[in-house]
Amino acid sequence: MPKIKLGSPPESFARTVTFKQLDGLEVQIKVTFRYRTREQYAAFMDDLYKAATGQASPPTGAEISAAAKEGIDRDVEHIFGALLAWDLDDELDRDSVRLLANEFPAAIAAITDDYRLAVTEGRAKN
Repeated sequence: MPKIKLGSPPESFARTVTFKQLDGLEVQIKVTFRYRTREQYAAFMDDLYKAATGQASPPTGAEISAAAKEGIDRDVEHIFGALLAWDLDDELDRDSVRLLANEFPAAIAAITDDYRLAVTEGRAKN
């Protein structure tokens, strides 16, 4: 299985997007997305909000980019508190976990879900 490399995200990624038309038939479109980290995506959404509303910024506390940074901070604490080691070439430290959370948010979800299931279901089966 290939390893991820932190700090060198792709410029783009291809996906096949499936959706239903108004008549209920499923159709697919092959697309190439521009890659963004979580923070870059949040800033992108903030910019779209500003463009759509004409406001310089969302109401205080509603900035998507601020929420993303807070979410990444929580992810770092969760992952760093749960893991003792990983098999990445990067050292397991808060900076590396922050990169993982920003560049590969799906990896964070998978790690936290697996940890939760192992701890809770493992105890339930004893």
